Amino acid sequence: MSQPLSYQPSPLPDLELVRRAAKGDGQALAALKERHDRTVYATAYAILGDSTHAEHVSSETFLEAWRTAGTYDPQHRVSAWLAAIARRRATAVLANRAFA
Repeated sequence: MSQPLSYQPSPLPDLELVRRAAKGDGQALAALKERHDRTVYATAYAILGDSTHAEHVSSETFLEAWRTAGTYDPQHRVSAWLAAIARRRATAVLANRAFA
């Protein structure tokens, strides 16, 4: 009988995960999402006050991080970079709501 699969968090530091994601490593992006999803979601929810929109912004934040990982500035914390993306995306959602 085989052992059940269990999730093991990545031991790699955030900076290394971003570098790997920039090279197309989907597992590195998944590790970043696992590590930072709650904070990104909380940032979006604090702005939007709506769980569905906050979940969408969270997903979009990690897609943008995937696309722009090569431009990440290591002088800033990865968590701050992700939160800035989430704030920008959540603010755009609010602006779209205002014009809808």
